[in-house]
Amino acid sequence: MVARASRTTRPVVPDRVEFRTTDAGESVAAGVIQSNQRDVEVVFGKMARGLFYWRHGVVQPVDTPIVVSVPSPKMFNHLSEVLLKEVPVQRFGWDIWWVTSSEPPRDGLWLFLVFGAVPVYVATGMAAEKGAKIPRPHPIIVKT
Repeated sequence: MVARASRTTRPVVPDRVEFRTTDAGESVAAGVIQSNQRDVEVVFGKMARGLFYWRHGVVQPVDTPIVVSVPSPKMFNHLSEVLLKEVPVQRFGWDIWWVTSSEPPRDGLWLFLVFGAVPVYVATGMAAEKGAKIPRPHPIIVKT
């Protein structure tokens, strides 16, 4: 636990710096960070389960399968288009926005957006079992 806590106070150092194209077509230096998959799973898995309880008043069973990942931009666009047709975006604090399609007792798709920049995808229950999985985490890109 001490090791995990110490990581939260360290400055985030990009794994590498690349040039990326902005929406305006300009090339800018951008840090590329490989997310620590275990940390992403722990934090966002607990957030999704807590919000599931808050929304439905039911605790998901402990054995509920769960998939958590930082999705690619293409996957994020697809998920947000699907989910935003069903439900509005909600806020969790000032820095996390989320949207979900979930049904008790186990099933749910969650899409979080942290600091308006980093998307995180969570699938629980049948969505996790039936292949709504992302093969590997996509790197987080920090434009400077």
